[in-house]
Amino acid sequence: MSVIADQRILIVGGTGFLGKPVAEGLMAAGHPVRILARNPEKARSMFGEDIDVKQGDVTQPETLPSAMEGCYGVHISLHGHQGIENFFRVEHRGVENVARAAADAGVKHITMVSGANVCRDEDVYFVKAKYLGEQALLNGEVPATVLRCSWFMESLPLMVRGLLAVIVGKQPHPVHFIALKDLAGMVAKVYATPETGDKVMEAYGPETWTVHDALEKYCQAFAPWAPVVHMPLWMFWIVSRIGGGRLPLLHDLMKLLNEHPEPTDCGDAAGLLGPNTTTLEQWLEERRGN
Repeated sequence: MSVIADQRILIVGGTGFLGKPVAEGLMAAGHPVRILARNPEKARSMFGEDIDVKQGDVTQPETLPSAMEGCYGVHISLHGHQGIENFFRVEHRGVENVARAAADAGVKHITMVSGANVCRDEDVYFVKAKYLGEQALLNGEVPATVLRCSWFMESLPLMVRGLLAVIVGKQPHPVHFIALKDLAGMVAKVYATPETGDKVMEAYGPETWTVHDALEKYCQAFAPWAPVVHMPLWMFWIVSRIGGGRLPLLHDLMKLLNEHPEPTDCGDAAGLLGPNTTTLEQWLEERRGN
């Protein structure tokens, strides 16, 4: 049996937009994977009946030890969803719970997905909660690697809303769009690279695009009927207050990204793991093929 085949990874948030591709990438690399899920049936419907799944919740620390039993690593991909307090409950205190349980279980390495604009100085509730979660890991007993991610190419289809492709705000700053498969590859490489422990690294793609230009490229390929339009932040603020749900969070996130350029000094990921290589054009070609 290979070393990798002995390295079971617990995926916390494995049924989410970012967690599922990482789980699939780790399995493709040869790692046994276990999913921590509040709803095990949902996990089985996504991964198949043979998936190793444990029922649990990061806000209920008593559910974590049995899920981590026999695990080499833990990958965290969490989102606090609605409510300011819920962000701190999940993304800060929930991550603290994971860090403590991982130390008690003898886990060797933890990885965590974070955001490119997460930093100490940004006083925005979802950024602060994520930053405190990062610090809980980096100051814990288990070596941890935080991957601060750029915009995902897979977010582009979500902006096509009927007959329009809508960008909230001007979003003037170029960003390093990354494919989800490259994120999954980075996570797999981290578990094979011990020197990535206790580091914060950028998870960026090989090119920079403005959101407008990237969305135009996507629409040329898959939604030629949809012109790219920009909804002013003030207008989306009104829409978010009427619509509720996740819309207020989306407004606050778009406002943050509209105001702040993407950092470019967040760790030597390429030097340790090798560069991500999927370009936007390659990603579009793969989607055409699928």
